[in-house]
Amino acid sequence: GNGLFQWTLHKKHLFQEFSQASFVLAMRLHAGIISLMTETPFIALNYMNKVSDFWCEFKDIPIIDIDKIKIPEIIQILANALNNSVERQKLKIIKKNLIERLSELKRILPRA
Repeated sequence: GNGLFQWTLHKKHLFQEFSQASFVLAMRLHAGIISLMTETPFIALNYMNKVSDFWCEFKDIPIIDIDKIKIPEIIQILANALNNSVERQKLKIIKKNLIERLSELKRILPRA
């Protein structure tokens, strides 16, 4: 296809679409999280503090402030991600760390 897809409410299809993508430009936090979970290279576009606050803990995730977007910067990050299998390896490590953190939080937080 053309690299774009229609959003669906079916989680299974959404994860399949992300896993088949070569790259994601993630405007929303959840798009970045799904990209990470499917090990799909992505750029996180920072449009709110919650985005930068979440991703700042992961130094290998490229974050671009939406107010300061520079097309050459996006092209360079995209080129690096598409041409470098190291990016996918980094995503695997970050994904593992995120899952471990979530498991730890689940263990220590009281159940509602």
